Amino acid sequence: MSTDSKHYSDLTVYGILGVNGNFTFPTTDGAGGQVLQTDGGGTVTWEDGASGGTSIVISGAGAGSTMRDNLYNTASGRYSSVLGSGNTATGTYSSVLGGCGNTISGASVEGAIIGGGFNNVSTSIVTFIGGGASNNTCGTFSSVLGGSGNTASGQYATIGGGHNNGVSGSSATIGGGHNNSVTGSSATIGGGSNNSVTGTSTTIGGGSNNTASCLWATIGGGASNTASCLLATIGGGSSNIASSVMTTVGGGSSNIASGQTATIGGGVGNIASYCATVGGGSSNIASGQNSFVGGGKGNTSSGNYATIGGGSGNTASGHYSTILGGVSNNGSGFTCSMIVGSDITANRACTTFVNQLSITQLPNGSGGLPSGALYYCSTSGNTVFFVP
Repeated sequence: MSTDSKHYSDLTVYGILGVNGNFTFPTTDGAGGQVLQTDGGGTVTWEDGASGGTSIVISGAGAGSTMRDNLYNTASGRYSSVLGSGNTATGTYSSVLGGCGNTISGASVEGAIIGGGFNNVSTSIVTFIGGGASNNTCGTFSSVLGGSGNTASGQYATIGGGHNNGVSGSSATIGGGHNNSVTGSSATIGGGSNNSVTGTSTTIGGGSNNTASCLWATIGGGASNTASCLLATIGGGSSNIASSVMTTVGGGSSNIASGQTATIGGGVGNIASYCATVGGGSSNIASGQNSFVGGGKGNTSSGNYATIGGGSGNTASGHYSTILGGVSNNGSGFTCSMIVGSDITANRACTTFVNQLSITQLPNGSGGLPSGALYYCSTSGNTVFFVP
């Protein structure tokens, strides 16, 4: 060992090297990658160096695939990605981003995504499940955003959420609710429960147990309503039926619009046939073509273009006949008859029938009046006359 007054220039040791009696170094070189390690008792030896940490994301079985390690995941599809635990992606370019027990399966499946949740299954191409539980997308380009037990089996079908909803129609949609079913293409159910849409481009906004079964039929809501013909519409209420082309029931209960373009505004138990209208009330029937019942109870307008304004128990059976209101009036089939009052039965056509008629402010004398006008004569005991 050479030295100067302050520094050592080199050190050569033959045998064992000890430092201050505290450390004893090995006398031979270690293997590649080994490091010096103390036992805490003064002995230093060569030992294998600690290996690096294990990556949490590893390659899957599919070419270019990746998955979270040690959590029972399977990424066997080409370029698939799996995170979470117990998830499987066998489809090409498919991804399970989290959750547990989710599956993208099928050798021909491409581009499917499951965001998370539990026990969701995708078996078709370019499908999407956002989350939730036990949802299924088996229609191409179909989507379920969440909820549970929902199935989107139609091409381009969409379910927003809810429970046990099913969409099998192409480009059809269910927003939410439970136990709703859409089998018509381009059809929609907004929500509610146990609603069914089987017609193309039909719509049910919500409510429960409603059925829209024909092209472009619409039910806004309510319960147990049925729109079963082209362009039929029910706004709401319960147990209403719109069963002919372009029929409308606004609401109420147990109303039936059964003739083409028939309309019922509301009420209970009303019936409107071809081009007929019932405004409301109860148990009214407009069965004549273009007939009208404004309201009341138990009125029947059976003549073509016949009108009943209201009241109860009235019958307008003559064409173009009119009953303004009252009780128990009957047009008896006479055309163009008009009844004003109650308990009147018409006995001739083109006649107005009244219980009592009071005319005030008649002119005194016929001067200047047209033929057919009424006047009274004060010199004849106020007798009323017609101008000839």
